[in-house]
Parts: sequence; structure tokens; C-alpha cells
Amino acid sequence: MERYSGIAPTLLRAQVENTASWTLQEPLGEGAPSWREALDRAPALEGSWRSPEMRPAYFSLMLASHYVTVATFVPTDVDTRIRFHEWQESPGREGLERLLAVLDETDAWDARWVSARVVDVGLGPLSGHDGEWMAVRAGALGRALQLGLEDLADSIEARISSELARERDCFEAVERSANRELDALRVACVIAHNLGDLSRVVDGWKVSSPRADALRAAWVRLGHEDGGGERAFRVAGVVNKAVMAPENHRYIPLRKPRGLRSHRALLLPMGPMMDAWGEVVAKHPSLSLSDRADVLDALLDGHTREPQSQSYLRAMCGIERRFAGGLTALAKELPAKARRLVSGGLIREALGVDQTRFEARLINKYKQARDGVRA
Repeated sequence: MERYSGIAPTLLRAQVENTASWTLQEPLGEGAPSWREALDRAPALEGSWRSPEMRPAYFSLMLASHYVTVATFVPTDVDTRIRFHEWQESPGREGLERLLAVLDETDAWDARWVSARVVDVGLGPLSGHDGEWMAVRAGALGRALQLGLEDLADSIEARISSELARERDCFEAVERSANRELDALRVACVIAHNLGDLSRVVDGWKVSSPRADALRAAWVRLGHEDGGGERAFRVAGVVNKAVMAPENHRYIPLRKPRGLRSHRALLLPMGPMMDAWGEVVAKHPSLSLSDRADVLDALLDGHTREPQSQSYLRAMCGIERRFAGGLTALAKELPAKARRLVSGGLIREALGVDQTRFEARLINKYKQARDGVRA
């Protein structure tokens, strides 16, 4: 019997519990979301998940794990399996269709349950989760093209094209709106991420045909100024590169404070607009004084590693405003070196710039980047 590899189901669920335990704490009731049901079925899969007949159930578990953790501090590492290996191990139409049926169930999973990086401009919530699922579908499309299943490829391509059109419309809508420049920055950041996810999968397809090559040509350079295609994608790519990309990295230092994993309200938003997040850290009841000090220590570490990053600084500005006694009081819980960091340099300079003035600077950067893109 053919068997395949991956992460054991109970280990995968344990990784979810490690980084997003709050997603597993509510009791299951009638109408429970299918992602929670998939996670709770993990123990039952432990003895059989390697067998081909259990592939759809295991695929559902991986999708649920990725959905729950991809916007958290420590995502599970199943990207390659759900984007490539699961599809490549499908021997024919029936296997592909079974996995696609599982993937279709995820359309009901609202990213707002598990992410603070969602923006809605009136065309439905837009987030990095949309790019994750586009990339998974692109893996399915590559396999369908390999197997010569043109009708199945038609339906998958149509789904990806529809999502691309929606994301284009989102940017065009917010770009035309007055006083929504910060939302335009957020949308640009999401779109650039999503186009990058799609591009990486399509560029790695193990198939060469007129249709596959045409799709590569159309999709791989979306969001690049020299990529042609939709103006909205080119503008989003340029704006993201100029303003948002330097601020939306992996925030590795923030993986250390375990208190940040205790509640959905502590998920990171898109940087560098992190004043409000810092205020939440300063006051959220799930965090102890020691937890808050750990977060400040991690922010100082991030600032030391990347002194030009505004995200760490703006988070500290939020803590300064809401924590009794400000950063100086909280830093008393830290070693002397950290206390010295709080008392001078770029941190004090940032504390002197209020949120309104900081965001006005961001808006100016957005306009300069946007206006520099060729028609």
C-alpha cells in the first residue's frame, strides 16, 4: 500500500495549541466551524493518516492548522505540503477532485477569526489568507495541467482569476476613496503578499505546455513594475515595496514572549501601524506584569536588530501611552541594559511623535510611491 510523509496529526495539533491555544478552548457546539472540527479529529487520524484513503482528512487537518496559525507568531510549517506535495502525490482526477472538495470547504473560513491583518473596503474581507488559498489552488492547477485534465484546470484557473479580479477591485476602490490612504497601504501590503504566494507556486510548476507557459507569463511578475498586467497590481507592488515591505517581516523577537499567544486580541496587525496594538499590550487582562515586561524586552530586541523599523517603535509608543508610568516604569522589570535603551536615542525621538503625525508621514510616503508609477 502506498504511504506518504508529513507531520503526525497529534503533533500538528500540538503545534496549533502551542501558538494559538485560544482557538481550541471554546467548546464545540452545533454549527462549529469545520476548521475546528478538523483540528479536533487529529487524534483519530494518528494511526491511519499515512494511508491514501485518509488523505482528504489529513489534508483538511493541514489546511486547518495553516489557517489557524499563519497569522500568528509561530506558524505551522505545512506550506510545501499543501501547495505542492499533496497535489503531486494525487495520481489522477479522482484524487485531485477529492482534495479540491476539501479545499472548497475552506471558502467558509473567515480570516477575521484568526488574523488581525484583515482589511475590508466593501468587497469582502481581504487578507494574506486569500493568497495562501490562491497558492494552494495554484498547486492543484499545476497538477491538473500535468495530467492533461483541461476541464478541471479550467475550473481551478477560473477560481484564481476571480480572486485576482476581486483583489484588483479592492485596490482600485480604496485608491479612489478620499481619506483612506492607510487602508490603501494595508490593501497594497496584502495584495503584494498574495501575488508573491501565487507567483512562487506557478514558477515552480513541474509542467511545460502552451497553457502552463502562458499562465506563468501572466502571473509570475504580477505586482512588479516591469511585469505588465493590471495597473492596480503594479501600484500595489510599488507602494508595498516603498512603504510596507520593510515593516512587515517575521517579527522573530516577538516569538519569545509566550504571553502574546494567549488571546486573539494580541495578534499583530500590519506594521508599522502598531500604536493601537501597543495599547492593547499595556492593558490586556490576559497579560501579567511579567508578560508585559517580556513583550517590551522583545520589542527592544527587535529595535536593536532593526533600528530603522518603525513597527517596534510605534508599539512602544502605544505602551507608553497606556501603561501606568510609561516605558520607564515597565522597564524597571528588565535588566539595566534594557532600561538604558528606553531612556534615549531613537526610542525617545519616536515617543515625541504622536500617532496622528506619524500616520500623516506614512500617507505622504504612500502618495509619493503611488504617483511615481507609470500609467
